[in-house]
Amino acid sequence: MEQFKKQLLIKNLLPSNNPAYRKHHSTETFPRVHSDILNNVKVGKVAVLPMLDLSAAFDTVD
Repeated sequence: MEQFKKQLLIKNLLPSNNPAYRKHHSTETFPRVHSDILNNVKVGKVAVLPMLDLSAAFDTVD
């Protein structure tokens, strides 16, 4: 995993707004998303939040 993270950083493959795999960065994104949606609504822009539920994707039949 360390080699993977190192390559991502070396090749600059991580978007600046993605905190994953970075030291001292929070992975808590809900407050940011919530804030962005509220700010867009305040200025009259459309806010869309696509959500994907994968909980059933890993169900198996006995």
